[in-house]
Amino acid sequence: MKTMLKITRLVGCAALTVPAAGQEPGDKERTIAAIEAAGCQLDPSNTEAVVGKLGLSREAFRAIGRELVAEGKADVSTFGVFKLTTEACQKPVD
Repeated sequence: MKTMLKITRLVGCAALTVPAAGQEPGDKERTIAAIEAAGCQLDPSNTEAVVGKLGLSREAFRAIGRELVAEGKADVSTFGVFKLTTEACQKPVD
């Protein structure tokens, strides 16, 4: 039983580090940098340009977006605006 639990933990951890289908290692980091450069948010006016520059498929880009939201690094508004909440996107309150 202990051996099975160790294997399950190992496989579970390995699955967390494998990029989703259509992604390459580093795609998430490049995506974060591109969104930060675009003002930390994506909306209908800039999404196509940012995704186009990244060269990712829509599916890969959506998978990265879901990962970022799940990790607490992004939020999506009811209006469909995707906003990063990374440290670089935190603005000081005046």
